[in-house]
Amino acid sequence: MRSKKVTGNVFVTNLPPGFNDARLAEMFDPFGLVLSAFVARDAQSGALRNQGLVDLAPADAVKRAIAELDGRAIDGQPVGVRVADPNLALRAPSRPTQRAVQATAEPGNGSASDYRPAPRPARKATFVVEHRTLGYRSRAT
Repeated sequence: MRSKKVTGNVFVTNLPPGFNDARLAEMFDPFGLVLSAFVARDAQSGALRNQGLVDLAPADAVKRAIAELDGRAIDGQPVGVRVADPNLALRAPSRPTQRAVQATAEPGNGSASDYRPAPRPARKATFVVEHRTLGYRSRAT
């Protein structure tokens, strides 16, 4: 499974259990434009962890969000909010490709690995390109 690196300018710690990406983005919505919000996940199980990164714009929104949210209780738990280290990145596991799903699937056991997307219908051409050669016309002078 390939993973991509997720970066942000705000680091959040001590998130309550079950806190997901959407809730993290909603938490920062009142302060500015949330470009991305990502809760860290366990590399093996994919289970959500208690920390995340948010990419928030503009810069003054970052300062306001940190001032207002640091130490605030969310679901009874005080969260830590601070400026993220520019070198900090979390790995986001990507969805497995169809080929990887088929390679790991054991048909008939009803597990999630049995999932296969429906085949795509063949595309029909919506236009035809016509090629014509243009002959030289003699100009009468």
